Amino acid sequence: RGELAARAADAASRAGAVVRALTLVDEALATPQVAADPVRAGLLHERRGWYLTRSGRGDEALAAYDLAMQLVPSRPPSAARARVVQAHAHALVRAGRHEPARAEAEEAVALARRVGDVVDEGQGLHVLGLALAAEGRTDDAVGALHEAGQIAVRVGDLAEVAGAYIHLWRTLVEAGRGDELVELVLG
Repeated sequence: RGELAARAADAASRAGAVVRALTLVDEALATPQVAADPVRAGLLHERRGWYLTRSGRGDEALAAYDLAMQLVPSRPPSAARARVVQAHAHALVRAGRHEPARAEAEEAVALARRVGDVVDEGQGLHVLGLALAAEGRTDDAVGALHEAGQIAVRVGDLAEVAGAYIHLWRTLVEAGRGDELVELVLG
């Protein structure tokens, strides 16, 4: 039942029914199977954080991501841990807390690479690029965002491709280097 509610929550979110997604993820979290498994619960709190973000409830979202970080153990290294660390880092970027976001994004990328989690490696690089851009480290940001976009292309994640390249473009434009985008993407 918990797995079905979690899948339904994700489908509701993708359809734009964020309030329904929150209701369903809360139902999943309340099931005995999820309550007995901290990793599953942590991953669902990460999803809950995303749904809260989409509904404009940033402080509640950050609390959900914090809980996910507490629930998913750091040892042994796992894809689940990479997922919650990169999601928490992204929440920190949205909250304007760039230095801790950068540190967590770096951790997420290293962890994802260690466990062979290409999707979260790419998303971690995307978040890392955002944090680096906010710190004024344009060249490093461009490298991270470009690599994130290339990974998204390889795994076929169109939303992540668009996001990485939009942020890459914005980073270059804000640095007065917008003309470099075409050469970078086609080169």
